[in-house]
Order: sequence, then C-alpha cells, then structure tokens
Amino acid sequence: HDVPHRPDSAVPSELPRPLWRCQLYIYTAVSSAVAESLVVIMILFSLVSITIETDRDAAGAEPLDALKVCDAIVLATFTAELVCKLYVFRLRFFCSTMNMLDVGIVASDYFMLVLELLSNGAFSLMF
Repeated sequence: HDVPHRPDSAVPSELPRPLWRCQLYIYTAVSSAVAESLVVIMILFSLVSITIETDRDAAGAEPLDALKVCDAIVLATFTAELVCKLYVFRLRFFCSTMNMLDVGIVASDYFMLVLELLSNGAFSLMF
C-alpha cells in the first residue's frame, strides 16, 4: 500500500486528499515544465501532420503510413496524459475547462478513428 508522501499542508491545494505517493509523483511529472513543453511540441507536430495529410488528401494522393503511425503515437500520448491527470485529480479533473477541452479533442480523435475504420471496411456492419 502507498502511504501519504507529505503532510496535507505541503501538498498543492488543487490536489485531492488523501494524496498517495504515486499520485504526487505523477502530478510532479505531468505538471513539470518539461512535460508541458513536450505537449506543446506534440501539438505543433500534430498540426504539421494534419496540414500534410490535408494537402495530400486534396491532391488525391494516398495517405502516408508514417503519418498515420505518428498520429496514433500522439493520440496515445495525449490519452496517457489524460488518464494520469484523471488518476491524480480524481473528480476535480472534471472541474477544469482545459481538461474537458482535452477530453473533447481526444474523444473526437477516437470517434474519427472509428469512422475511418468503418469506412475502410475494417469492420463489417452486416447482420
């Protein structure tokens, strides 16, 4: 069992209590300047990837497999970030407008992924 790492008075006020050691470690990692910088870099990379995909689609070219793999990695990374934040903040996660925006973006990406799989015949809808 994890035991609380610090007294409640030393824990940031936005975190729920009791705070377990692993929650504090995850909070520290997710809220670090390095993690935030990596998220910004991934967002910019995703923007470039979407631009390239859109240009190729408009030109009638086949999508690049490398871009699909990169998009999947970005989606998995953002999903992992959301899961970590949900674990750390518990119900307080849903009080943040930015978290809800992130959930909406990630959910729409999964929705588009499912639609793409369905439209490519990856799943049969015949009963």
